[in-house]
Amino acid sequence: MDRHMNRSRREAAEKYGPAPTNPVEALAHVIAVYADQPDDTVMVQATTGIYDDAPWTGLRLGDLRAILSVVQSALDTHRGPGRPPSELPDWAIIQLSDQGFDPGDVSHFIGDPTGRTIAAAVDGKPVHLRRD
Repeated sequence: MDRHMNRSRREAAEKYGPAPTNPVEALAHVIAVYADQPDDTVMVQATTGIYDDAPWTGLRLGDLRAILSVVQSALDTHRGPGRPPSELPDWAIIQLSDQGFDPGDVSHFIGDPTGRTIAAAVDGKPVHLRRD
């Protein structure tokens, strides 16, 4: 049974790729794992039975697909020449350096409206940064 489990794990890793390392990759990974499921599949249930007009609240797979599409579109829209490290906040530069990235290698980045989260692209891969 152990040999079968190792083979199953290896096949799953080959099918779904490496483990996600940030929230954007994690969302893409979830969508890949559930690729054959319909959009109305309930993925996250927040509440049940507390609202008269909604028997439950939460997110369906189609919602997650739409969210990923918006994130990917935002990243694509902001592609362009690399912004110099001087445009990144100091806390983001420190986090990039701590994670082994050269801030000068950032090709683009987007921030949330609060300025507390940044999605940066380094060598075409997303890097999630969060100000504590």
